[in-house]
Amino acid sequence: MENSRQRQFNNTSSCCSHHHLELVKSSQFQPTWTKKNSRDCEHSGLGITVYNKSQKLESEVIEDSVDNEHQFKARRNLNYVQSLLNNKLIKHQIGICLKKQFDSSSSTYLYQGGGISNLMRCRLPKCPCCSKKIYLEKQRDIEKVLRLSDSYGLDMFMFTLTISHGKKDKLADLMALLSEAKSKLFKHKCVVEHQVSWSHFSLEVNYSYRNGWHPHYHCLVSVKKDSLNQDGIDEIKKQWSKICSKLGVKSSLTNGLDIKVVDDVEKASKYAVKDLIFKKVAVEVASDNKKARQSESISIQEMITTAADGRWKEFGYSIEEAAKTRIEKLIIEYYQVKRKRTFQGCKQFKSFLAVAKERIDILLEETSEKEKKEKKEKIKRIAVSSSAFHKFTRARVWNQVLMFHAKYSDLQDVIGEVHYLIDKHELDIDDTEICYQELTSEEFIAQKKELKYTGLRKASLLYSDYNKCAA
Repeated sequence: MENSRQRQFNNTSSCCSHHHLELVKSSQFQPTWTKKNSRDCEHSGLGITVYNKSQKLESEVIEDSVDNEHQFKARRNLNYVQSLLNNKLIKHQIGICLKKQFDSSSSTYLYQGGGISNLMRCRLPKCPCCSKKIYLEKQRDIEKVLRLSDSYGLDMFMFTLTISHGKKDKLADLMALLSEAKSKLFKHKCVVEHQVSWSHFSLEVNYSYRNGWHPHYHCLVSVKKDSLNQDGIDEIKKQWSKICSKLGVKSSLTNGLDIKVVDDVEKASKYAVKDLIFKKVAVEVASDNKKARQSESISIQEMITTAADGRWKEFGYSIEEAAKTRIEKLIIEYYQVKRKRTFQGCKQFKSFLAVAKERIDILLEETSEKEKKEKKEKIKRIAVSSSAFHKFTRARVWNQVLMFHAKYSDLQDVIGEVHYLIDKHELDIDDTEICYQELTSEEFIAQKKELKYTGLRKASLLYSDYNKCAA
């Protein structure tokens, strides 16, 4: 039966290049063009379509290619988090990610390159799958604003705000205190008097084996030229210490607030939204030395990855079951924190970003004719009918289909694994419900417009208790 389901099709992949616009440090904004392999992550509405390389649409934003290894790990981490929250009967928005169709009457498509369409996404920075796109977009937005500010002759600084913390402190309490202290500081005259043009805040959460949760803000601040000197920096540090003391927490003058001048735009933009995508956590967690283990720190993303792999010994506990219980409790505590945005930008920041994007659009219009002459490649994908999707979901094997799609770059291998899965679980899915397709960009756009959103209430009847962890 397995052999009868196999299909032969051309396994050719083409790599196209695109022009990525980068603003340079000049008031005229002279563009610098570089060629890269790319992927398109632009979407509209609740249905997200991601595809790369040959699947380029001139009307949409081009993103960098994501390798199969990262995508495989991201989907595995997502499955782990969803299962953990579901087992603990905790409702969270991340529960719907890749588990529900945008239009339950249409097919779901798995694209060559790892993209998916007609599936709901949670769009949360905490989501292992959605965070990649969110962090990349935010990093590029920050870089555009930094370059625009530099062309205006403004000074830019990086503030790192933190407060004292211990193992007994709850993450939600620490984040509430840190957020309140941050708001008080940026409303104080010691900051306002320097004529702040814009500010942007990025929240990062780490966990220390010795001191517990360590939330902190990376704040990018733009001020008038030469308005903030060393005396002003010292005054801001003193005020931060006073604010923290009034709120009942400690913050040293040396470690509580760090202020650095931004001299590298690209490096600063990546550091402001630093994640595992941009910077690996250089911490060896697997240590048999108790003293060394207590001084180590790990990011929440690395914690989830290690837990999803089942590498409990690397957390430094002598008993695996104790490590599993402790780490799962920490991950649940992290996801239960609500109403705390990862990124916050003031109105002035958004205005600067709008100006930067407008100038980029003008430059892009000049090259539109050249782009139109480029050869348009066909989009290759696997179509999974709505009926087949629901059968996979009821059999609790849809996650395995997504993992096959992330694991193999060749769609032929994906189809072979899916058909083997169908035979193994004896699912009533015939050849017409899963098929390979090739279509042009125009055909894809026309088909995308026909999608209709299926509400959560109707979806709950379709999925029974499978999605009970979804918000």
